[in-house]
Amino acid sequence: MEDTLELIYETGVVNNEKGYFLGDNREVFENVLSKYDDYEGFMQQIEDEGLFVTTNQIDTRAVACRWHLMRPTAEFIAAKNKCIINGITSSYGYIAIASTIANLIADKEFKLAAEKIINGFNSNIWGVIATLSLIHIECAAEMDKNSLEKVIVSKIVLTNCI
Repeated sequence: MEDTLELIYETGVVNNEKGYFLGDNREVFENVLSKYDDYEGFMQQIEDEGLFVTTNQIDTRAVACRWHLMRPTAEFIAAKNKCIINGITSSYGYIAIASTIANLIADKEFKLAAEKIINGFNSNIWGVIATLSLIHIECAAEMDKNSLEKVIVSKIVLTNCI
């Protein structure tokens, strides 16, 4: 579980040359997860959802560069954590550890987050992993949408930051 969280939120992520999030790297996921039984179903689910991208793929999410430039700020971290918490609670109902899991992921404490997930969810582990992958992608899209609105309100020329 720990290495899978690290894949979803760090090592398996594909960014463009400017560091903007595009999706997940299928080859990296395959290399790490192939040691587990039944990983093919998870890989197929992620493939079916269209979450895997190639490194030369361009995504409209890159347009929202202003938000991506805010990644190190407290505002970005708080918005990402809130999105992850909302995703977890909408998928699994209210659970007291949703905030803890989101904070651990933000702090890259994947082992501790994995322990909380394993102890807190009564579900198929591959299903939980697939759900967390979808939450990650949905949060990226939501934050990019919010960023685009901020960019438009600020009258910043979008083409200068892509």
